[in-house]
Amino acid sequence: MSFVYPAFLFAAALVAIPIIVHLFNFRRYKTVYFTNVRFLKEVKEETTSRSKLKHLLVLAARCLAVLFLVLAFAQPFIPVNKTEQTKEGTRGISIFIDNSFSMSAEADDEALLLRAKRKAREIVDVYGETGRFQLLTNDFEARHQRFVSREEVLNMIDEVQPSPRSRPLREVLAMQKKTFTDGRIDVPVGYWLSDFQKNIADFEPDTAISLSLAPLQAVKQQNVYIDSAWFERPIVFTNQPNNLFVKIMNSGDAEIENNRLTLNINGQTKAITDYSIAANSFVVDTLVFTVPTDGWYQAELSIQDYPITFDDIYYMAFRSTGKVQVLVINEDKESPFLKAIYADSERFGLTTQPVNRLDYTALTNNGLIVLNNLNAIPSGLAAELEKYLQNGGALVIFPSARADINSFNTFFNVVGVNSIGGLSTVEMPVTTLETQHDLFQDVFEAVPRNLSLPNTKLHYTFVPSTRSNEQELLTFRDGTSFMSAYTHEGGKIYVSASPLDRDVTDFPVHAIFVPMLYKMALSGGQLQAPAYTLGNDNVVEVISEMVNADASLKLKGKTAEFIPQQRINGNRVLLTVNDQSLRDAGIFEVQTNDGKMLALAAFNYNRNESVADYYTLDELENRYPQANISVLDAGSTNFAGLVQEFDRGIVLWKLCIIFVLLFAGIEALLLRFMK
Repeated sequence: MSFVYPAFLFAAALVAIPIIVHLFNFRRYKTVYFTNVRFLKEVKEETTSRSKLKHLLVLAARCLAVLFLVLAFAQPFIPVNKTEQTKEGTRGISIFIDNSFSMSAEADDEALLLRAKRKAREIVDVYGETGRFQLLTNDFEARHQRFVSREEVLNMIDEVQPSPRSRPLREVLAMQKKTFTDGRIDVPVGYWLSDFQKNIADFEPDTAISLSLAPLQAVKQQNVYIDSAWFERPIVFTNQPNNLFVKIMNSGDAEIENNRLTLNINGQTKAITDYSIAANSFVVDTLVFTVPTDGWYQAELSIQDYPITFDDIYYMAFRSTGKVQVLVINEDKESPFLKAIYADSERFGLTTQPVNRLDYTALTNNGLIVLNNLNAIPSGLAAELEKYLQNGGALVIFPSARADINSFNTFFNVVGVNSIGGLSTVEMPVTTLETQHDLFQDVFEAVPRNLSLPNTKLHYTFVPSTRSNEQELLTFRDGTSFMSAYTHEGGKIYVSASPLDRDVTDFPVHAIFVPMLYKMALSGGQLQAPAYTLGNDNVVEVISEMVNADASLKLKGKTAEFIPQQRINGNRVLLTVNDQSLRDAGIFEVQTNDGKMLALAAFNYNRNESVADYYTLDELENRYPQANISVLDAGSTNFAGLVQEFDRGIVLWKLCIIFVLLFAGIEALLLRFMK
């Protein structure tokens, strides 16, 4: 047992007063005359015995009444928190209310966020007018990063609204610690009102802060949501079937049957499908759609679920094109093999140009550029190719058998490709194919056991570099690369070790050649992602010849409009969109000052809040057994009493007052009825 004011215990010396009164009893006795004193001695002995008992009982009642009165002023308590909260100094109470979307779930027909706000008010009421309070939410607002009075914090609690932001609890603890330090708080006390999702609840306790965890949990822990969506190809073609894959998650314990998934494009329903998901599982469904014209489109995927609804819609923005433009740059003569692939396909538009009469201004208009058997890469072409790669293009290089190695290596060093080491004329077969690479996905129904691969009579060797991010697609028998893939500044580079020459290799007539070159052309799709996630630092890249140094682009949605941070790089503008500039999900137009639309950008709420997997009260107690951490039952009808016990333990002063009144009453009864 401990005392809030132990100095009052010195007043226990007042117990001496009834003892002194008892020892020096100044009561006057009245003389009684008896005519017959035969039984006087017997009466005297009996009366003296009863009087002594009565006086002792009265003395005990008075002493106990005084003792419990002193204890009441000393305010005794039994600490239930594992560390005593009786330190002297300034006490600060920081209350974190988890206002993320997962708190929209319900318990007893009440949203968890509303319950959290009600519990926060109870905490404030326990500490009363003398407390210094901080309110903290996932938004980390500047006005919440200081201590305020009771009235101010109650007003702040009333203003808390659901937020798309979600913070790991380690960030919450770090912010509380900073606020305690800045506010010069001697006794820091923290309360967390949250559903304690497992994907955010890990943190390292700080022994300097007394922390109380109050988990609030929905009655039905069930949520179905659209996790993500992606196109089969990076390019969406006009007037052709396009496949859209949608991943739908079920984080609950019940199976979901025959729910509906709908795809709307530019406000029109393009595809509908029904899905079923087992408990704690997911499905990937495929929607097929077509768009009639080239240009930008808004896509909206939707399902029906309750009560957590923020993740039932997934936004996407994409640009459709009729054909992928392919430019083949030749040294002298054209390649019939490349022409056969790209010239006769409805998905590609082929242009061929000699390297010595190349129109550099048209490079960025192509989805794929092929360097066909060039002897050298001129410095002007190298500079334009680097810009082209930065814009997300795809480049395929087939060096000539008479290549200027220094010229190629100068360009390779700039874009992070392994340097050419030399030329080998030893005949060498290709023995390995990387079937897991994106280029070979859906190419083979089943990979043959003894797969026949190309053979070469002449090839270049490469010097591996730690600066490169090489992915070997096809490798020779000795382990060296025949065809490798690299990435540079958003673009893709494919480098062959052999010329595209039938006299040197049978690769141009091999079965793997056509699907590989076909998918290489499709890999150079739009640079901009079809969807971004709110809460991340997103960079939206816009390509437009209209952009200049004085341009100022803005993002405009249905309910919000703002100018993001932007940086111009050539004909690209990089727009930085963070969690401070955008709160609501949706599709936004990238516009110029005069309102002309350049692109679309789609933003979705973070799906971390969608996972209905929470720590229970018992799990939190087992996970955080530290002395300075307590777990309170937020579902208790006497939550305020639990808060008081956390802060001061089991308070006994009221019980002491009851004993004071009890022993005072016993004294009165003894004096009144005991003869």
